[in-house]
Amino acid sequence: MNAQQTIDVARGISDVGMMAVTSAFFLVLAAFMMIQIFKWFKSIIGDMITENGKTIDALLEETRAQNTMLEDVVEALKPETVLRIKNISKTEFDLSVHEVCAIIKTVKEQNHIADRAATETKVATLLVNLHEDRNSRLDYFKYKGKPLSQYVRHDWIDWVKDVVLKEVYAQTSSQERTRSNVDAVYRRIKLDFYHNLDK
Repeated sequence: MNAQQTIDVARGISDVGMMAVTSAFFLVLAAFMMIQIFKWFKSIIGDMITENGKTIDALLEETRAQNTMLEDVVEALKPETVLRIKNISKTEFDLSVHEVCAIIKTVKEQNHIADRAATETKVATLLVNLHEDRNSRLDYFKYKGKPLSQYVRHDWIDWVKDVVLKEVYAQTSSQERTRSNVDAVYRRIKLDFYHNLDK
């Protein structure tokens, strides 16, 4: 190997070594920059999470304060709501007293009451219609998230039916007694309705 070849080989090794050093420098620089960018993104995300946490805590505190105020408002409205429901239902039940008295009078005058089975069927039909008609009006009002008709019991029809049949088949006719007996059963129904509201 002559001197020129030796110089060429040395120059080649020198050039390749310099390229390797330069490449290594840029690789280290790129890795350092990627680590710094990752840390920067991490700090941004961390700050966002911290800020969101503070915002959520503030919202929770505000929500608790509003809930406390709303509880006071709801407590104040409860008696008013119950009073309104009692007034509405009283009107409906008082109207039912009048309508049941009219049913008794009509059945006594227009029906062949000797046919007890037919009379009972007719009375039951009229009372079911009266009951459902009242429920349809009560459906427009709600208490504890449910229509008022859900606090009504179907048994009430049988309670009223017993009174109606006793009055229809009574030996003597007395409008005062009839109204008093019908009014008494509807007072019982009202109390049952109020108890259902409290459950």
